[in-house]
Amino acid sequence: MAKLFEEKLSIWDKIRLYRPYILLIIALMMLFVYIFILIFGNKSVFVLLELREEKKELETSVKFYERQNAFLQKEIFEISGGK
Repeated sequence: MAKLFEEKLSIWDKIRLYRPYILLIIALMMLFVYIFILIFGNKSVFVLLELREEKKELETSVKFYERQNAFLQKEIFEISGGK
């Protein structure tokens, strides 16, 4: 019995012995990488930048239509005789 504990394990024996733990660590690492990519990945950053650009364009068009609306209201007021 004491001979079993004194025997040195090869690297392949250690891998076979700790295989479930190794697989669990690999699975957890893959899960963390997947979550990282979802949160900080290229697609997320690109979508954010596109939405920011679209927001700027919409704000510009809103300002344009507000000015146009004010001008048209002034024209209507002048045509109607200021009533």
